[in-house]
Order: sequence, then structure tokens, then C-alpha cells
Amino acid sequence: MDALQRYGTQFPSSRAFIAIPLYEELEALLEQMFGYPAIAAASTSLAHISNIPVLVTKDDAVILDHQVHASVHNAVKMVKAMGTHVEMIRHSRMDLLEDRIKKLSQKYDRVYYMADGIYSMFGDGAPVEDLYALMDQYEQFHLYIDDAHGMGWTGRNGSGYVLQRIPFHRKMILVTSLNKSFAAGGGATICPDMQTKELIRRTGSTLIFSGPIQPPLLGAAVASAKFHLSDECPVRQRALSDRLEYFVNLAKRHDLLLVNEDRTPIFFLAVGKPDIGYKLCRRMMDLGYYMNIAVYPAVPYKNTGLRITITNH
Repeated sequence: MDALQRYGTQFPSSRAFIAIPLYEELEALLEQMFGYPAIAAASTSLAHISNIPVLVTKDDAVILDHQVHASVHNAVKMVKAMGTHVEMIRHSRMDLLEDRIKKLSQKYDRVYYMADGIYSMFGDGAPVEDLYALMDQYEQFHLYIDDAHGMGWTGRNGSGYVLQRIPFHRKMILVTSLNKSFAAGGGATICPDMQTKELIRRTGSTLIFSGPIQPPLLGAAVASAKFHLSDECPVRQRALSDRLEYFVNLAKRHDLLLVNEDRTPIFFLAVGKPDIGYKLCRRMMDLGYYMNIAVYPAVPYKNTGLRITITNH
């Protein structure tokens, strides 16, 4: 409410010209959370559109995971149009990835693998330990990872799934969401160094030519960041972790066909064809249980499922 009363419902200027003080406060708090330079953006999707054309050149190659978020695909189309080599590999297949790294490194300056930390459909986590080892092994290999669905509910200070499992790598860019479990608005890019942060901040298109995060959402993000840095955050994380364990145990007891049993807040119950999925989804909602139906083109036509999210509420 303080942000709303002081700055209004919307601040009309691009941040490149003038910005309200909450931006600097938020980024300072994010840097405390993650331990690395941070840039706040109006959304995660706009962060990708800002970052990828700045980081990737026509002398680089991009490998997309088959299930990486659509917002990453959209941003990659921009560099593909400029001549960057882009290809896709099967989901989380590290053997295929390593083979492509070896081959593409002979022709391109850098090889970027673009993936999610937690994948939004099935709730499975990227094999980040293997990715870290590949970054150590191959100097030309870089990781660009979207941990929007890993934010908040896990990791030190709620820094997410990726950093809960591996340290920040000098050849890694981490993008996350200030929506979802962060309960505010916007996105954030975590950079390995100040040079990369300043490059994106000064040349990223959506940071220059798009509007800012609305002041009320900036205020909410500042409050949320302070919560994540407090002693209450790990208490909430443990409570959710207990619920995830309880849900998986119940699903096993009742022989529910979960595609993935990773203890993340997203589960995918496979049902087959879309008509079955619609009927089951409606039946569950009639019983008072909200679920998303995941259908083509988000998943293959015959891989329809119910997407179940677990919260502390």
C-alpha cells in the first residue's frame, strides 16, 4: 500500500530514463538472496527477450531442451532470425547433449543449452549436477536456465531448485519469476558478474523500450524478498515439503499414475486422450479440487494429463 500511495498504480517511464527507488531496493535484496548480481524485469518472458539477443551471437549455437518453456523459445526465435544456429534435443538427455557439445564446439564460439530448472508440465527437475560437470569439462559450453517454477519453495533464502543443488557457475545465467511462489510481479536475471549485468541492463531491448514493473508489484516484491531473507522462509519451505511427501505417498497408495515423483509442487497425472482429461478435470473440480488440464500443444496429443499443484494453503 505504501508503494501504491507514493508512486501510484503505474509509473509511466521506461527504466532507462527514470525509475522509482524501489527498483534499486529490490535488486539489492535479490542480490542478498542469490549472492550474485541481479536485474529485475517486468516479467520473466520480457527478461528472456532482453537477455538472449544480448548474450547470444550468430557465432554461437543454441541447444533447446525439448520441454524448455515457451517464453525461451520465443526469445530464441529472435537470435535464430539473426543467423544463430538453433537445434533441439530430447528432454534432459545428457548423453545427447554432450555429443552435440563436442560437435558444435568445433564450429561455434559458444554452445548454449537452454533449459528449465523445474519443468512446468511434469514438475521434474533438470539434471543440474550433470550440467555443472559439463560446464567444467567443456570451456565453450554455457547454461541458460529458467528456474521460475523452482523459486521460493526451495533453496537458501528461497533462491530456487537450481542453486539448492549446485553453486552458481561462471558460465551460467539464471532467470526466475517474481510471480508464482514469490507472490509479486516481474522477473529477475541473476548474472555471474557485474560486467554481464551491466551489459544486459544497458543494452537489453525490453529494459530500454518496455514499461517498468508497476509500483504496487514492486512494493510487493520488496516485501516478499524481505520475507525470503527472514527466518520464516525455511519454516514455510519445510511445511510445504511435508505436504509434497504426503501427496506422493497417497498417490502411491492409490496407484495414481504420476509421470514424475520428484518432490516439487507440480505433479502430472497421466490420463491419455483429451476427452478423458476434460471429464476427469471437471469431475475433480465438481468435488472441490482445482486442477489444470494439460493438453496439446503443451503436451503431445495422447499425453493429456491433470496438472496438480500443491501449496501451503
